[in-house]
Amino acid sequence: MDKILAKTVPFPESLEEHTLHCLQVFQSMRQAMEEIPQIAQVNDFFDYLFLSIFFHDFGKGAEGFQKQLTEGELWGYRHELLSAGFVWNFNLPHSFKEAVILAILTHHKDIQYLKENEKFNTKSKYNIFAREEFQRRRDELQKNWKGLLSFLKTLPSYSEKFLGKKLSFEPNYSSPRDIEDMFCKVLAPYDKKIIREEKKTELYEILLRGFTIAIDHLASAGIYQIESAYTHIEKRIPWEKNYAQKKASRIKGHCFLIAPTGSGKTEAALYWAAANQNSKGGKRTYFILPFTASINAMYHRLQKYFGKEKVGMAHHKAKYFLYKEYSEILDSPKEAAELARSITQLTKKIYRPYKVITPFQLIKAFFGVKGFELQIAEMTGGLFIFDEIHVYNPHTTALIAEMVRYISQKLQGRFLIMSATLPRFLKQIFQEALGGEIPEIRLDPEQLSQYTRHRVGIIEGSIEDCYQEIRDLLQHKKVLVILNTVKKAQEVFKNLKDLVDNAYLLHSRFTLKDREVIEENLDHAQLLVGTQAIEVSLDIDFDVLFTEPAPIDALIQRFGRVNRRGKKKELAQVWITTEIGEESTYIYPQEKIIKTLNILKSLDGRPLKEDQMEDIVDQVYSEGYEGKDAKTFQKVQNQFRAQIEELKAFYDGQHKEEYYRLFQSVEVLPNLFYGEYEAALREKRYFDAIGYLTNLSYSQFWKLHKEDKLFYANELKVHVAKVEYHSRLGILLEEEDELNFL
Repeated sequence: MDKILAKTVPFPESLEEHTLHCLQVFQSMRQAMEEIPQIAQVNDFFDYLFLSIFFHDFGKGAEGFQKQLTEGELWGYRHELLSAGFVWNFNLPHSFKEAVILAILTHHKDIQYLKENEKFNTKSKYNIFAREEFQRRRDELQKNWKGLLSFLKTLPSYSEKFLGKKLSFEPNYSSPRDIEDMFCKVLAPYDKKIIREEKKTELYEILLRGFTIAIDHLASAGIYQIESAYTHIEKRIPWEKNYAQKKASRIKGHCFLIAPTGSGKTEAALYWAAANQNSKGGKRTYFILPFTASINAMYHRLQKYFGKEKVGMAHHKAKYFLYKEYSEILDSPKEAAELARSITQLTKKIYRPYKVITPFQLIKAFFGVKGFELQIAEMTGGLFIFDEIHVYNPHTTALIAEMVRYISQKLQGRFLIMSATLPRFLKQIFQEALGGEIPEIRLDPEQLSQYTRHRVGIIEGSIEDCYQEIRDLLQHKKVLVILNTVKKAQEVFKNLKDLVDNAYLLHSRFTLKDREVIEENLDHAQLLVGTQAIEVSLDIDFDVLFTEPAPIDALIQRFGRVNRRGKKKELAQVWITTEIGEESTYIYPQEKIIKTLNILKSLDGRPLKEDQMEDIVDQVYSEGYEGKDAKTFQKVQNQFRAQIEELKAFYDGQHKEEYYRLFQSVEVLPNLFYGEYEAALREKRYFDAIGYLTNLSYSQFWKLHKEDKLFYANELKVHVAKVEYHSRLGILLEEEDELNFL
């Protein structure tokens, strides 16, 4: 049997060895995720998954495939089309046999790919060639037929070992010609039913393909056991629980946690996750955060508690940040790049029990983008912790709410939604998605009073009217200035930057390399000017804030960058100007800004107490989403709900274009760095090349395109912007547009 190879890269492995390694992964998942059959509503789900794994590579016994591995001679056929036929004689209910066969057929390529390739489509009555090709390839099994049958006879003993029960199977195959064509018998009829809408995808079909792919990928990577979460974490968090943490550790099921920054929300969430974990630590735990900076910070924080192997992170720049981190440790950039790639690839599999991600990494699965079945399989029965849920726009909130509904109802996931302030209308949205009233954890007024950190001040006019006061304060305090647009932030910075040696500007239109340099120096900054990008940046702490007006939830985020830990001797002053520029109304609803200002004016000169914040938020958002926002929310919610219900297992990329349109920005290369970018690519320093890129909103992107200031460099495969760029100012554009606000 050892002579039948399954693969040669990264190491030679026989078919039996690879299958046994897959079955080890299967056993690890089966034991860790014991609730899967009950959630899938298929008691024998693991039986069917075992069969998918056992048979998935039998077609590799074909002589041509073996020559491809040993001699490099391209075979030009799909081994899955032969593998699936070995299941046909198994005595199973038809719908489950169909699912097992389809999971095998599509564990590399989806139905659409197989159907559209004339070489494989044996169902087409005009395609005699495909039928003859199948027969010819099937005959190639003859050389290794005895070995395949010998391995087949081990199924009862291996099922007893890895599945925990013996499956009986008497293979009624005398020659390869007994292996029937599963494209014709199963795939084509299934596809026809899907096209005619005579059948809807069942959850067990999604899970079967997802787990089959995940197990094959892990075993191929040399990983034979998945990591488990901790079910008892007291020893991992070596201090006594506070009030919120004690309550969280006793709640089973969904929960809201309302508590200020610095009150131990993260640890409370970990206690909640441990309380809702299964006995084997198999439920995957997701920390869902809105911004890459906070994700990177949480990733390192959780690694300190649980170790590097158990914690992963996923966002669009995760590989880049890991590369930069490992470049400082390893001598070789190539080694750092390979390590960053392998870490992020493993995080995509069902391996690490703790993941720190953006909501879009989860939402992606419900657009049917390739790999969605694996993602949904991992989410099943999972634990989901949302932090700062209030920061998303109505469109994204609608997507999240519908995803939460599906995961909680269909996948039996559990949710902890936490925030320093959670508007009542948002709470109602998520209560409805989660099926009713949900327990809340919140601190009492006496406890909250300990977290009062700011004194409100109102300044009639604009930021420009504050220049003299800023100059005076810079003599002895660290000053933070936040504007609503990039253009305004650049103008203010130009006027203030020479007042101190260590002044910095921060917004979204810097290249990654320059932004990193800025963020690395923020601890020593005397003056920081920027946009909302500061709200989501690193863990910074200033003495005083000057900010343009914005809705209360945005202002609270800004306040959190001043006296962050509440350890300053006196309350930090936060100054809010009253002038609402036209450009600010492109970003925020004007009525929300006005409501916020009216309420804060009544607090002018007084401490802003933590127990007041939620009341202010509820007053500003008393009507919830209004006008255009309300219509957007309702429309997206209805459309996404229908889309989720129509997900089809075994098909990739169903709504791929719609998913990528969610991101309202485009990566561009400032023309200044064309040479450096080209050199980095030529020298295969791909991660260094990424450092020269920055983002523009779609509207600004198309504006530059119309002005002939943008071109696509085919040889570099990147859009190049012919714009002025400065390492301290970022991209300089003539006009602000309504979306370019970060």
